[in-house]
Amino acid sequence: MKRVRAAFAVLILLAGFSIWGHFTVKVTTDTVESGLLRLQQAALAEQYDKADAIALELVDYCTQREELLTLFIKRDLVSSLRISLCGLQAYAKKENLADLMLELQRAQGQVHALHCQYYSMA
Repeated sequence: MKRVRAAFAVLILLAGFSIWGHFTVKVTTDTVESGLLRLQQAALAEQYDKADAIALELVDYCTQREELLTLFIKRDLVSSLRISLCGLQAYAKKENLADLMLELQRAQGQVHALHCQYYSMA
């Protein structure tokens, strides 16, 4: 009977960890995707100071969540997203609008890769 209770406790613990991981990855990827969309809208509206602030906000958010995400996703994928987001600030200028749009697409692809990496393992 003790073994059954212990097995049940482990099962509940694993299920809880899995659910927590699902919500952590989903909230993080959704937040970064919405931030990238806001950054794109600000840049297209020629509000480059706002775009720069949003890029800095995204980098800070990813830096805070990086250690937590590495529990569920490979570290190199999480780090590459953060590095890509760090580069967005350099392109948040009028003369670099085309480059910013390309880097935004690249960052969106990396967010999608994070999402797919987690759900392919879960």
